[in-house]
Amino acid sequence: MTTELTDDPELTTEDEAPVEPSKRFSLGNKKIKILVLLVLVMGLEGAALYFFLPQANSGSSQNSDEDQMEAQIDDNTIEVEIGKFIVTNNLAMKTVSMHLKFTVTAVVNQQSENDFHQNVSNDHRALVRQTVENVWRNANIGELTEPNLHAIKFKLREKINQILKQDYIRQVLVSDFTRTNI
Repeated sequence: MTTELTDDPELTTEDEAPVEPSKRFSLGNKKIKILVLLVLVMGLEGAALYFFLPQANSGSSQNSDEDQMEAQIDDNTIEVEIGKFIVTNNLAMKTVSMHLKFTVTAVVNQQSENDFHQNVSNDHRALVRQTVENVWRNANIGELTEPNLHAIKFKLREKINQILKQDYIRQVLVSDFTRTNI
């Protein structure tokens, strides 16, 4: 190829053609549009995460439920022992069974103590014990290793109150808890 010199300083070879300013601007305009769209999508993702994920300092919803229950305990409540339990959990870990030993106590209003004790100790004794054992047998490893056992306590409170057809229990306490892998 030969290079021809022309009067136009921008055009030095016959292969090179001048780039129109509108094409240069439209190429840059496309890049800006893509960049703006990318920033917008990232902003929407961030907003969605902010609104739909629990805040680190506020805790989970189960923790807040437990905190509300603790706030409701006052001089008008009393502890009633539901029982001492020994349960084996085969579901939490696939290769190891867990031997769980614990005592479950319910915090109830003093006015409800006699009715609750009658229901738990006599009328629905077997059903309440079976429910407590099932909750612990079906617990996953996350629930069993949680420091304050919030999820298990919440399930116990809900299920026992459901059996008794009345909201007697304000809070469930778990004491003497031991977990042994067998």
